[in-house]
Amino acid sequence: MKDLFYKYQPQLLKLANNRFGRKFLEIESKNKIVGLLPNAYIVEKGNKLAGTFRGYSLYAKKLRYALTAIDLIKNPQVRRKDKYQGLPTYQGLLNYVGLLKDNRFPLVMLDTDTFFAGAGDGTVARTDVSTWSNAHDTAAGDETDDTSTVTNCRAAVNVPGNYWCDRMIFPIDTSALTAAATISSADFKFYQDGAGGPFGATSFGVVESNPAATNNIEVGDFDEVGESAGSGFGNAKNTDIIEGATRLSATTANTAHTAALDATGIGFISLTAFSKFGLRINLDLDNTTPVQASLEVSASVRCSEYAATEFDPNLFITFSAGGARRYYAPGIWR
Repeated sequence: MKDLFYKYQPQLLKLANNRFGRKFLEIESKNKIVGLLPNAYIVEKGNKLAGTFRGYSLYAKKLRYALTAIDLIKNPQVRRKDKYQGLPTYQGLLNYVGLLKDNRFPLVMLDTDTFFAGAGDGTVARTDVSTWSNAHDTAAGDETDDTSTVTNCRAAVNVPGNYWCDRMIFPIDTSALTAAATISSADFKFYQDGAGGPFGATSFGVVESNPAATNNIEVGDFDEVGESAGSGFGNAKNTDIIEGATRLSATTANTAHTAALDATGIGFISLTAFSKFGLRINLDLDNTTPVQASLEVSASVRCSEYAATEFDPNLFITFSAGGARRYYAPGIWR
């Protein structure tokens, strides 16, 4: 799909820079868009660039049928090529995304069921165990959820002897930055759905994660959420000091959170692959034993599967692209 985004980038930018196209793509920014990627868009920000990167290919999801249909009818080997080759590509794009009805373009039948694998964000948890140390310090969880629209960060005890510890993972493809990019600032953004609590002050810690895969969560990812200072992944369970953790209050429901990443957090961002972030709740970060009905904290967070995309988990990155200015190709800014 990246090759089609490159091939038809001029038409995509024309779509993205008119008000109907932005509404279709669900892009709120009013700045000029200079790059549209399967999972991100890029705008000019002074003499730098700023990109909003999502944890799944939102724009490929919206445009894949249209781009594939256009590419098929423009193929020199297609039947009746004399009828289709001269048709304007931009009008075809508008036709296939549903913003224009143009009978010159044929109906193209495509299987849409296999367009997308699930995004790999969600929760890995250790549940219903007899001691807090068995919930907090274990190498592997016993439950995962990478398909729900909302999942939890949690440190709680249902009844004495039934401890829970839930951690969240967010892999985001930032490979389009390329190795030539220099990041000057970055924000990790997510949306809290329910109020924190119910017993005690509640806050999130934004950390680095290291899941085994980027399209699903495994129980073995439990101790890969939050690098322990000086010890590396796999030892995160054994320390109450988490490298680069940024604390955010989680006391209010229906709140959009923005974590301005410091130099350590920016260091979590990959220029050539996936950037892998995570969330842990404060009692989990500090290794404080929950007490039933006295000290228990939990907060729910929207995942990429949530129907409304406005508050998808994302990275907002301001960067210099090594002199490249115009538009995106796989690994290339022009």
